[in-house]
Amino acid sequence: MDAYAQSPIIFFLALIPSVLLCRLVITLRIVDAPTEARKTQSSPVPTAGGLAVALSAMLAVTAHVELHASHSYAYPMVVVAAGALAMLALGLADDILMLRAVVKLGLMVLVAGGMAAFGTRADVLAFWPGAAVELPLALAIAGSVLWLVVVTNAVNFMDGANGLAMGMALIAALGLAACGAVIG
Repeated sequence: MDAYAQSPIIFFLALIPSVLLCRLVITLRIVDAPTEARKTQSSPVPTAGGLAVALSAMLAVTAHVELHASHSYAYPMVVVAAGALAMLALGLADDILMLRAVVKLGLMVLVAGGMAAFGTRADVLAFWPGAAVELPLALAIAGSVLWLVVVTNAVNFMDGANGLAMGMALIAALGLAACGAVIG
């Protein structure tokens, strides 16, 4: 079975547990109360659904890597998945422990630095097809760490507005899927 034929299987491998686990989180009444000025809801809303989505995504990544372990992108997917889990754990720890901003930022830089050091970084800056610049290793790592920290904080900030983070994630995922379909 080729990769295109396996894609729907992997999609449903992520979708079904995600829906079921999100229902479980709602049933357990894990809620986010409007305790901060940046939160837009007027009453408590179910939260921690991201845990269900992350668990399902990890299941799909694991299945994909197992099916395509010989491909050159299997290792970077594992590095990204490990970094995403570390960022998820950091966010959960922050929700529970209310970490100081400098501690949270330092840990984000550490996780992003680990991801970049293990090869998940932008080594080439492509302006358009045929016009690309290979970046020096230090600049590639620094730029990738900065990008990961900025995007992580942007998503974290949007998470305070109910539904905004997941809506933006959906748009990004659809865009990446379209790019993947175009380049094969």
